[in-house]
Amino acid sequence: MCWDEHLIDRYIQKIDKERLINNPGVCWTKNMLNVLSDWLNQRTLNYDNGWGCIARADGKWKTLEILTEFNDKIAWKFLSTNTNIDWRAILRTSLSEYFFRTYYSYNTVYVGLMGIASNPSFPWTEELLSEKTSIIENNKDFWGYFNSNYGLKKDISIVRKFSQYLSFKHLSYNDSVVWSEELLSEFIDHPWDWSSLSKSTTLPWSDELLSSGKDFNWECIANNEGVFKRIIQPRINPLFINEIMNME
Repeated sequence: MCWDEHLIDRYIQKIDKERLINNPGVCWTKNMLNVLSDWLNQRTLNYDNGWGCIARADGKWKTLEILTEFNDKIAWKFLSTNTNIDWRAILRTSLSEYFFRTYYSYNTVYVGLMGIASNPSFPWTEELLSEKTSIIENNKDFWGYFNSNYGLKKDISIVRKFSQYLSFKHLSYNDSVVWSEELLSEFIDHPWDWSSLSKSTTLPWSDELLSSGKDFNWECIANNEGVFKRIIQPRINPLFINEIMNME
């Protein structure tokens, strides 16, 4: 079925608004949004109104033209978590400023700035983080969400620059850290969760690290492919195998 503004308008009293908006077969156009604007202004079950549902829905139809045309209606706090829009194009326009705000709902910090902090599709870079320092540096909510964002790979340069804001415990839970021997050596005494890191296959495992007294999960270490490749595999030779076979 090809949905257009005329068909929707004809059955507008019977249509489930949220299901229709989330229907990937509907490609919303500027004309459709204009014609159905009053309908979208009405409250829905799970969102402030239809514009909130529109913001969260998937679909490549959210072009710069549409976002610009309806910037006073779009629910930016919901759009900030959307992973299916061209973020790089948005960052080149003034529309990006809508996302570097904190929105509130029922006296609780909502998304907006927090949404892009956790959005793995948002093109965070070290340069952009530095540019927005005045907005994010003392925002605990932002860093709380950002620490769980696996989209931006956090290399030693980023960890060094923003170490006072990062939660090393939360960084231990995802694979966003770009491990190197230099990073490990410099930050080894920070409060990592070594039990979680025991599962990491990219950590630069070594005899020294395993004997460092960190609170490892040894069951995970025993099953860790990275530990095997970096420490065990290089030692496998006929003499080593013979020693294993002769162990009582």
